[in-house]
Amino acid sequence: MATSEATRTYAPDAVKATAGKLLAQYRTLFTATQGYAPVDRSAYDTAVFDWYDAKGAELATLGFAHLGDMTPIPANPKPGAPPGAFLRRFLAADGAVCADIFQMKGGTHGTWTRVANMVSALGDGRFLVTSTAPRRFNTPDHVLVDYAAPDTPVADLSRAHRERMQRHLQAHAGATVDRWRSLDEVLAADSRMLAATAAFRQRQGTPDVEELVRLGSERDFAILVHDELRRLAFPDEAIAAAASTWTIAELPLQRAGAAPMGLEELVAFALHQGLAQVAKVGSPLNPFLVLDSGKAFFFVCTAGNGDPMGIALQALRDRGNGARCCALVVDTRIAFEDGVKHDAILAMASDRDAAQGHTWAQRYRPKSCLRSFKAIGAPERVGGARNLFLEAQAN
Repeated sequence: MATSEATRTYAPDAVKATAGKLLAQYRTLFTATQGYAPVDRSAYDTAVFDWYDAKGAELATLGFAHLGDMTPIPANPKPGAPPGAFLRRFLAADGAVCADIFQMKGGTHGTWTRVANMVSALGDGRFLVTSTAPRRFNTPDHVLVDYAAPDTPVADLSRAHRERMQRHLQAHAGATVDRWRSLDEVLAADSRMLAATAAFRQRQGTPDVEELVRLGSERDFAILVHDELRRLAFPDEAIAAAASTWTIAELPLQRAGAAPMGLEELVAFALHQGLAQVAKVGSPLNPFLVLDSGKAFFFVCTAGNGDPMGIALQALRDRGNGARCCALVVDTRIAFEDGVKHDAILAMASDRDAAQGHTWAQRYRPKSCLRSFKAIGAPERVGGARNLFLEAQAN
């Protein structure tokens, strides 16, 4: 990855020590099962329950029934450790929404983090979540999450969640929501979500750069720590990466509007940017990845014979969280349906929710001493492509 002058001021030992500690902590999130124990009220100060009781009373007015209080059992319990945070769980009258509330304190004199979650299970196996939790780790594709402000009243959180549910059902023909009837059914759904999340994190292998930044790291330090994390977690990948050297230039591209682009708009935008680059500086075009926000990552291989797909997947994995669509743009020469080979800008575009991507091409005539640059015809869809989001998760 591109390394600025500022990143070189960090001590290598500090980078390695931080990466080793973070990797061990991250791997504790790989657990696919979670046990719970009843809450021992005598182990807590009575004031701890005041917030739970107040929020529980608010949920009761909304028709939620109290299912129980439960303490997660740690995978490696430490003898003599103080009691951990526990959650209080509720179920809506229609069984379509489970509400969880919990609180934890950052040390003896730290501040409280208080969280409320609204969770529904969709009939296709995914989960709809509306939460006041601080956003830290990436969300797997099977969880459709929306983050609310930490102080959002539970009534507003519940209403926002119900509105999201209705929009989802209206937008997806045949979509359904599971109805829970008991704590056992809620816990069974909980286990399905946890197992799928653990598998997602195992595929990801390490926290990415954006996750490290959200956890409080400076970006330059996060980039170095992430590189070390990948080296520790995927030694074969590190050996392959050593054979070539890439730099990445990240910049927002100028475009009309601020809303994220849909896939078709992104394809047109990406091909236009590729043509503009070739028209300005000539062939070959440096490959680049563009997101639906208009942010782009330009790749330059400075040593070896690198594959732009590999560095694009790394950039998408590390810096593409939140993007719904992306396109990898390369300069190539291909044969079209008429059998004639042309220079072309190729855009391999993916939607996060689709099974596979699509490849579009724009023919062009390169500039020469006798001819000017010229775009030929309109963009053409020339085939399928791998879904880059799925590939980034799997690598």
